[in-house]
Amino acid sequence: MVRWRIGLLAGLAVVGFILTAVNTRRIRPAAPPISPAGAHKYRAEAYSREGNYDAAESELRTAAQLDPNDSDIFLQLGVVYQNEGQMSRAVEAYDQALQKNPRSPYRACLYAGLAFADARQGNTGKAHAEAKEAESLIAPGESSTEQLLWEAYDTLREPDPAIEHCKKALAYARRSGGDSNLITATEAFLAKRELMRTPVYFTNAPPRDYRGDEWERAVRQKVSPDELPTVVNPLTSSAGIKVWARELTAGATNDLQKAGILCHTLALHQGMDPSPRTLTAPEVFAAWKTKGASFLCVQLSCLYVALAREAGLKAYCASVERSWDGKWYDHMCAAVFTGEGMLLVDPTFDWLGVPHQKFTVLDDVQTAGEFLCGGDNLQHARIACKLEPDSPLAHANVFDLLTNEQHRDEARSEMAELKRLDPDGPNDFYARGVMAEESGEIDQALELLARAIKLAPDMWTAYLRTGICRARQGRPNAARIAFQNGLRRSSDREARESARILLASLDSLDADTYLSCGRQADQQRDWDEALGDFSRALDRKPDCAEGYCGYGRAIWGKGDPDSALLNFDKAIGLKSDCAEAFEDRGVLMQARGDLDRAFSDYTKSLSINPSRGPALAPGFSMMGCLHYDQRQFGKAAADFRKACELMANDDHSHFRLWLARSRMGETTAATRELREYLDTCKSTNSTTWPAAIGAFLTGRVSEPDFLAFAGNLDPEVNAAQRCRAYFYAGAKRLISGDKENATAYFKKSVAAKATSLSEYASAVAELGSK
Repeated sequence: MVRWRIGLLAGLAVVGFILTAVNTRRIRPAAPPISPAGAHKYRAEAYSREGNYDAAESELRTAAQLDPNDSDIFLQLGVVYQNEGQMSRAVEAYDQALQKNPRSPYRACLYAGLAFADARQGNTGKAHAEAKEAESLIAPGESSTEQLLWEAYDTLREPDPAIEHCKKALAYARRSGGDSNLITATEAFLAKRELMRTPVYFTNAPPRDYRGDEWERAVRQKVSPDELPTVVNPLTSSAGIKVWARELTAGATNDLQKAGILCHTLALHQGMDPSPRTLTAPEVFAAWKTKGASFLCVQLSCLYVALAREAGLKAYCASVERSWDGKWYDHMCAAVFTGEGMLLVDPTFDWLGVPHQKFTVLDDVQTAGEFLCGGDNLQHARIACKLEPDSPLAHANVFDLLTNEQHRDEARSEMAELKRLDPDGPNDFYARGVMAEESGEIDQALELLARAIKLAPDMWTAYLRTGICRARQGRPNAARIAFQNGLRRSSDREARESARILLASLDSLDADTYLSCGRQADQQRDWDEALGDFSRALDRKPDCAEGYCGYGRAIWGKGDPDSALLNFDKAIGLKSDCAEAFEDRGVLMQARGDLDRAFSDYTKSLSINPSRGPALAPGFSMMGCLHYDQRQFGKAAADFRKACELMANDDHSHFRLWLARSRMGETTAATRELREYLDTCKSTNSTTWPAAIGAFLTGRVSEPDFLAFAGNLDPEVNAAQRCRAYFYAGAKRLISGDKENATAYFKKSVAAKATSLSEYASAVAELGSK
């Protein structure tokens, strides 16, 4: 759990950055008609995949109003609430789904979801019954149900059935080539469970203990009198904590059992919707029985230490920088010292003896500093640095707050401190990335933030900063993905609120802005980003023909030409004079080999907007090559002539026009026309390769000299030159009636293996026609 905060000052400027950063250029896959409620369900699924659960819930609530008897809507709602950690609401939604349709085909999944949600709320008896019901209904291959059952039994602290269902989920996922995230999660769970069998002891020495008024005197030495009232000891106990500790551990016979009982008890109250961070152990205890209450790792650790001390254990808080699996993880757990050594006890993981790889056992003064970290109060953050001057977390929090308040010089000083404390670690890379973004060095910022995320994949602030950088680049869909990643990983309400405000800034953009951004992504062939941008443009302006054009190009780029054609047709249906749509459809028709329709669409596009001519010239030229290879020389000549008209200095089309006319018996007229072009065209210098082709075709250069010239040019492109030279030599031999030598030359053209050239394709076609 990353404990940083990010202010909204930088993020709220996102819209302005997008509006000024974009430049300009290009429907969704076809689907059967769906009901209005179904449309909202479809959108909810998309939002859920993105981690935008608020939007998903809103869509599902609307769907439920339109079709209150659809049990699937309530199943989806339950999943949304479950993913947000709202277990009581998840139970209500799952129950409603079963009431709407007691014979739902998803009954096993519903009961498994109920078992997991009830287990998380401590309703163990009910959870057991629901898990058994799910097991009686489950069919082979229901990997999501198996996953819920494993998580339910794991929460109930029944490792054997948890592992059994986990292995089934993994087997199904592997056989079906399923979700890689599910496979990774199941493999990690099994590896973790194997590690959890044996507690790991460390040899660390305990930190300093404070007795009587020693803690207060130690704090007074570090902070000013004005700052002293801000500092509290979050580990103080209370009468209620004392009684509860003794009740919980009454049956324990040794320190290890006591430590384990307290860990398992607190583990039930960690979740995704925790209470505010600044709660002391007595305050957490007071809120413990509140319905749906869940707490952050800091709060759980402080309460654990207070309980453990009342149970007679020597316990402290521990700040974790790298977790048991090697990930950088800004986190807190507890440390308990026993006769066997020191154990790390982690209620967040429900793990007694967790082998975290990098951590610091804190004394109570340092813990008070940690308690002040992570808020939005700069004064508190600076006091935290005084209490624990060597804490990367404390300095990272000060850095973040300074940058949010535009105190750049002071922020640079903190960045240097982070470099000292966390060299080439996630805090270091994050701070440097933020300063690069503040200085307008966006590419460098993105590189540094990516390095921070690679080291600390749950650093939600790095994702939000990445989103701001993407927005400044004029890439709202990439920004949205980054913000959604930050939202998924955000650790508490304030963090999620930051992510949601940034996402809302993107939602305020209009259709034209998303169109411009989509065209930019289209030019860069970033099909996923283009799809997102054009989709949101169409959400805002459903009758936007250009939006359907762009979506069609992007989805074709993703490998779905059928859906692309439907989108182009939709654009033309909405706007009959949309030149862009006719051009796009023409390109698709040409790729499919329907050259007549392609020619018609290109011509229509030109009649609507003649200025698009140069962009269409290559299309006409390519159609000419295809007609030529099909031995339709009249059509080929018309195509090449059109390309020449649209782009007067297109040497290739002029040369291919000569070939097409000559194949129709018009060699004399074709030669006269090509000579006129060569004599007037300034781009065809007499020493260039194109000039050599033109001179050879018009008889100004002999065949041996032409072939020798081709072999004397740049060796790096020699294959292409040889391919073209032998093709034109073969074509000219064929026109003169020398089929034998023509065939030999065509074979040499193909042997050059310049497969991307139209001359290569034409040589292959000539050999195939023999």
